This record gives sequence, C-alpha cells and structure tokens, in this order.
Amino acid sequence: MEGVATFLFIFYTDVFGINPAAVGLLFLIARFGDGITDVIMGIICDRTNSRYGKFRPWILWTALPLGIVLSLLFTSPDLSLMGKVIYAYTMYILLHLFTQPIIFHMVH
Repeated sequence: MEGVATFLFIFYTDVFGINPAAVGLLFLIARFGDGITDVIMGIICDRTNSRYGKFRPWILWTALPLGIVLSLLFTSPDLSLMGKVIYAYTMYILLHLFTQPIIFHMVH
C-alpha cells in the first residue's frame, strides 16, 4: 500500500496538477479515517460467520471493487482543480476502504 502512495503522490502532483500540500493533507486525512474504519472492519470481520471463514468472504467481495478503484486511482479526468481534488480524495479513501479486509487478514 505504501508503494502505491509513493507513486500516487508523484502522479497527483506532476500529472494531475494538484498542490503538494493538498495531496499531503489527503494522505493525512485518509490515515486518520483509516484508524477509525480499521476498528469497524475488525468488528465486522469478527462477527462474520460463513462456510468460507471470517475473512475470505470480505476478500472475495472487495476484489472487483478494489480493481476498479485501482484503475480509477491513476486516471486523470478532465476536471476543474476542485473537481480533481474531490476525485483524488474519493478514490484514495475508497482504496483504503477496499483494502482493509485484505490487510486485516494478513495481520491476523
């Protein structure tokens, strides 16, 4: 995940044209939000009981949305500067939401 963030910072500043301070703030906000949603996702995964286990359904359910978000993450739509910032925030936060089950499974 950190490798994606490294390339994403360069992409958002050099290709997308967003101010580096705005990108840094995006990463900071996403990390704080990630701390909250990690706990929520942990509770949800612990309460999941299926024939495939606790975590595998979440990994399978988020595989397709994760692929879509990863492809949209490095897409540069023709938007205004504010539109680009909103697009970047949305895609980066969605990336973190869809990768939580995978990362949580690896840690456990």
